[in-house]
Amino acid sequence: MNKIETIGSKYELSVGNNKIIIDSLGAKVLAFYQDDENRLYYDAKDISHSGIPLCFPSFGPLKNNELRVDSGNYVMKQHGFARDMEFSLFEKTDNSIMFELISNEETMLKFPFEFSFKVKYTISDNELLIAFVWQNKSDTKSPLSPGVHPYFRVYDREGIILQTNSLSYNLSDDFSEVKTVIGSDFLDAATQTSFIIKGAPDINLINHNSENTNVSLGDNKSVALKYSSMDFDRLTVWRKNAQEDYICVEPANAQNKINDNPLMVDAGGVWESKVIIKF
Repeated sequence: MNKIETIGSKYELSVGNNKIIIDSLGAKVLAFYQDDENRLYYDAKDISHSGIPLCFPSFGPLKNNELRVDSGNYVMKQHGFARDMEFSLFEKTDNSIMFELISNEETMLKFPFEFSFKVKYTISDNELLIAFVWQNKSDTKSPLSPGVHPYFRVYDREGIILQTNSLSYNLSDDFSEVKTVIGSDFLDAATQTSFIIKGAPDINLINHNSENTNVSLGDNKSVALKYSSMDFDRLTVWRKNAQEDYICVEPANAQNKINDNPLMVDAGGVWESKVIIKF
């Protein structure tokens, strides 16, 4: 079992043959051990691009790096700010652990709303349940457009197969142009609904069937994701280059959605959702 370092405080939770390691900075899971094997990708030299970063309150890049709300424009860079913030431990049980981030002077400069953001991790047999509770503590509605950015370890860089019913996608560097999945430079059809991931994609699948997202990772290893398409309306697939030993398969929202068509949380209201990852 390789040593996992954290930027913030380190927390561990073990259930049966499974163990997770969480960094309090970003409340980020850096390792999910199945016996002694970490099924997530971890790079000690680049912890920020390891494990499962949480992209709140917004996923992806914003036009001009700006959040636009009634009170004005605010600088907010790619994937929001939660992944770079220190969370506090809220509670821990035998099979779960919960963290909380509360709005403060720093967050108000980027996102002018008061909030409480809780994330709870629960382990069962080779499964990680991630539950989110975002409470709007402001006296006005607040926007939200989140995402989850897991880095999965791959065992065959050229044998990653994704199942999807999506027919179209756009690119993260030009999200105004919609392209077809069939004939894509990044997805090679294996069957009608399964595609071999090629090269270094940075694509956002539109109308992806998220009830059961299955990904084959090589060496008879796979991962399945389950989440609500009402809360995460697109699936993003990314890796830095074709030589990387990971693939990111991300429950996400369309880029700039927090400006264009966000989820709205009522004043004093709560947004709740979950993502289940099964190895």
